[in-house]
Amino acid sequence: MEQADQGLARATPDLFHHLSSEAQKRLPNAMKTFIRSLYDAGPQMTSLANGDPHPALYPLAQVDFHVPALSTLGSVSSWLDHSAPTEKLSAYNGKGSSAIDLSVAMQYGTGLGLDALREQFAKLNEHLHAPHATTRSITLTLGNADAVTKLYRLLGTPGDTFLVEEYSFCGLTNAPIAQGVRWQPVKIDEMGLIPDDMEAILSTWDEAVRGRRPHVLYCIPTGQNPTGATLPLERRHAIYAIAQKYDVVILEDDPYYFFQYDSTVLPSARQSASDVTPLIISSFLDSLVPSFLSLDVDGRVIRIDSVSKTIAPNMRIGWITSNQLFSRKLEILTDNSTQHPNGLGQSLMAEILAPSGWGMDGYFRWLWGLRNEYERRRNLFFETFQREIGDHGLASTKLPIAGMFFFIRIHIAKHPRFIQTDPGPQTGPKTNTRELLDELFKMCFNHSLLIMPGVLFAMLPTDTSIAEQASSTNHILDQPYFRTTFVGTDETIERALKTLGQVLKLFFIDEDSRS
Repeated sequence: MEQADQGLARATPDLFHHLSSEAQKRLPNAMKTFIRSLYDAGPQMTSLANGDPHPALYPLAQVDFHVPALSTLGSVSSWLDHSAPTEKLSAYNGKGSSAIDLSVAMQYGTGLGLDALREQFAKLNEHLHAPHATTRSITLTLGNADAVTKLYRLLGTPGDTFLVEEYSFCGLTNAPIAQGVRWQPVKIDEMGLIPDDMEAILSTWDEAVRGRRPHVLYCIPTGQNPTGATLPLERRHAIYAIAQKYDVVILEDDPYYFFQYDSTVLPSARQSASDVTPLIISSFLDSLVPSFLSLDVDGRVIRIDSVSKTIAPNMRIGWITSNQLFSRKLEILTDNSTQHPNGLGQSLMAEILAPSGWGMDGYFRWLWGLRNEYERRRNLFFETFQREIGDHGLASTKLPIAGMFFFIRIHIAKHPRFIQTDPGPQTGPKTNTRELLDELFKMCFNHSLLIMPGVLFAMLPTDTSIAEQASSTNHILDQPYFRTTFVGTDETIERALKTLGQVLKLFFIDEDSRS
């Protein structure tokens, strides 16, 4: 087993050094490896080795999933008002035809996940990204959070520093700090991560002072959370070239990939199924910005996908695409920790993607309809924002071309109690922005409106003292942003933005005038 792993490591010698000390030391699950080798010897093997419950004793004979009948579904609207017909996808325990028989789906498996679903995700990858031969290994996960946190453990050794966008999803960026990994933020703008800043950080990194140069970039390239920014293809090429130059592994966390907007013509809300031609679906897929995975030729991109945004969050089904070395190490980690994803979730996705279900073309058709509905809601949000808020000049936002979020900038300098002191020779300007934004948040809350403060997503260099952070020029904690989502109903969007507009008007009135 050790020799096999060493042989695998030699197949990609230029990337083995990216593995954490933990990943390099972790041994395969001896029992799973032993049993797998026996089963690989032949299907006729009679086993008394494993302690698997017998599938005949599962209290499951058949599981039925009722899903939209895509052959008659022209848009998502008919699904929303419950007028669309459904079709039944069934999985059976030993009696009946299934994409994955329940006797297999509900049994213990390997850390890679069930082969049938991995093969379907590999076909999906091939259609969307055409990955290089070095980066085609599929590892199933319990969704993106599980995938990303495992990758931190795979690549992060205590004392390492990872690169990250200066605003990022705090639900995942907190995880590696406890294992001794530090963050170095990279500046972003309305088009996402700025390649020049990434290169400036790497080219000037002093390992004698700061430790090992960052060797991992974690990013959300499409519909970035929280800013909504999407990297154009030119920047993706530039970032990948920098990653090659400085030997950086890219963690491409892309849950909003299919929610890319600005289609030339938004389909009718009641488009008939016959109008949805293969050419329309093909044009939709062709319009998606190429992924980092599609650019990778070294095996240095690890792509993270899930069905949380496209099917349902609590399915807890996703997949990692990586080189063979990283996939093997992920399998070992999973075999020794969470084990494989749940069987019913794998079964449902396998039935959906199977030719007897929606098939790959049907899944793309569902994604197209879903994208169109979210684009309609995005447009409604922006129009309502401009009417209720933007026209008054108290806040502004830009129309995101992907994702689920608007990043709203509050024009805090217009507030009558805004204070900014002159910068000193060693420090930048100091303001009371944080105090005013906290007051605004409380006013919104008191008016039954919940919005997410941008400061929660602000990434700080974790090797810098608090005093140095507080005195830095134009500090990120002083940036007046709130994150809002447009995925709610029309009523929620219109009511929320009307309330926000009213609260902003009250907030910007001097307290004496307000009373």
